[in-house]
Amino acid sequence: MNKITLVLIIALLLGDCTVAFAQDVPALLMQGNALLEQSKTDSAVACFEKVLVLDTKNYDALVFLCNYYYLSGKMELDKIETTFLAHESPSRMEVAQFNEDLKSIYNTYYSKAESYLIHAYLIRRNDHLDELAGSIADFKERIGIRTPGTKTPWLKRMLLL
Repeated sequence: MNKITLVLIIALLLGDCTVAFAQDVPALLMQGNALLEQSKTDSAVACFEKVLVLDTKNYDALVFLCNYYYLSGKMELDKIETTFLAHESPSRMEVAQFNEDLKSIYNTYYSKAESYLIHAYLIRRNDHLDELAGSIADFKERIGIRTPGTKTPWLKRMLLL
């Protein structure tokens, strides 16, 4: 049994990403993936964030965190939309609260996803990232952060903000 395997076993037994000597990127990536398989998402997120502390251009960690925050935001969005759409005729106060909730979702989830997305996009572009970028841009337009019909390419727009 090599040292990395032993470190990973100890880390998994401890159940989170706080093992001080598991500081190399490949070990943290393996640990994060193992935690995901155990449905310990919060600990896995912590591992992938640690990876980025050590290697700010780690594509796998960037894409994972982008997806995590995007999907977390999408789940929150689905919850508030379901509740809001249950009102046949929402009051102005309910509409205002819904709009505030939308902005909160952007600030809490989508802005983080967008940040990781931009960094990943600068390393390697793919169809999945393009799709996420489009979804986030559409959401920003929906809540009034981005004006419709902007001709500037997506990446350039993100870098200018």
